[in-house]
Amino acid sequence: MILTALPIWILLKSVRDVSILDSRLAENDNSLLNEKGIIITQMTALPPNSTITHNAEIVVSQSHGYEM
Repeated sequence: MILTALPIWILLKSVRDVSILDSRLAENDNSLLNEKGIIITQMTALPPNSTITHNAEIVVSQSHGYEM
């Protein structure tokens, strides 16, 4: 019985963790960027003129109608 309960517990915990992560992603939770154990490999739908630097925070610049 215990050997069966352990894998079921692991499965339920994984489903719960994925559900929580989906909710945080849907809410654009900014703390995900700095959370241990989460590695962001792709970002989509960023504001125009956003600059992404590996292992750095996102910087959004204002457009002033001219290019640098």
